[in-house]
Amino acid sequence: MKKKLFIGVLILLTCVCVWHAFQDASEEKNIACVTIIRPEEKLLTESIHTRGTLKGAESALISPEKGGRVTKLNAKKGDQVTKGQFLFSVYDGEETRNYYAPFTGVVGAVWLEEGVPAVPGVTFVSMTSRESMIVSSEVEESRLSYLEVGQSVNITLDAYPERRYHGEVREILPYATVSGGAAAILMEQGTTTVEVRIDILEDTDDLIPGL
Repeated sequence: MKKKLFIGVLILLTCVCVWHAFQDASEEKNIACVTIIRPEEKLLTESIHTRGTLKGAESALISPEKGGRVTKLNAKKGDQVTKGQFLFSVYDGEETRNYYAPFTGVVGAVWLEEGVPAVPGVTFVSMTSRESMIVSSEVEESRLSYLEVGQSVNITLDAYPERRYHGEVREILPYATVSGGAAAILMEQGTTTVEVRIDILEDTDDLIPGL
């Protein structure tokens, strides 16, 4: 009887040992390899694509202060002029007034000839600078929250697609424009935009205003 009991206990212990061994092997197979990754901070960027127009950083519309007659003209469209260079003169019946270039740049347009009447306040000559140029661009109001003065800008020109220029937001004008005018505002239509002016950081001597 004791011998049978001893054999029974031995069989039970063997079964328990085999079961534990099987469980240990199963747990080892189910162990997953875990890779620990250190978190990194990265900047998420939002790009805004828009079109703009090249303009001189300085511009001027020159008109006579008094009425009279143009006696001399020394400017034509496209002329390169320096600051202080003589442009035209007007005789008002008492004296001759001379008008000069307010800065170094290019003459954009001329609306007078020698001998024609001079009307106060009417533009005779327009000028723009060439030494430094800006891009004037219209940005939709929904994008304004992404913009701030000093931001970097990448610039390409249709005239020189192989070139890349770098710019910087110079100014965000404090007023908006609705395409379509008053009718669009009343109909709650049109697109509301804000003018953004961008400095070009590279040399712009060979660039043409209006591109």
